[in-house]
Amino acid sequence: MILATGLGAVSPTLANGANSIDQLRNTVLTPTILIGGIPAPLLFSGLSPGFTGANQINATVPDGVAGDAVSLQIQIGGVRSSDQVTIAVQ
Repeated sequence: MILATGLGAVSPTLANGANSIDQLRNTVLTPTILIGGIPAPLLFSGLSPGFTGANQINATVPDGVAGDAVSLQIQIGGVRSSDQVTIAVQ
């Protein structure tokens, strides 16, 4: 699970400042998640039910990826995040 902001519109829409605990709201654009530079299978991308204004991405670490500082990137709408964010994968 990755928490982020700025992933754009969701469907169905909701009022500004409202939480998404009543139903799942998916991002309109589908992001690509890169873990160690390898596309990760995406399970969910939308508003986090538990946090107002936060996006939640659920993805699976690709097979064979491991290390103490593996890059994690999000690409959506033609924009890719920096490769400076890392995660530990065992």
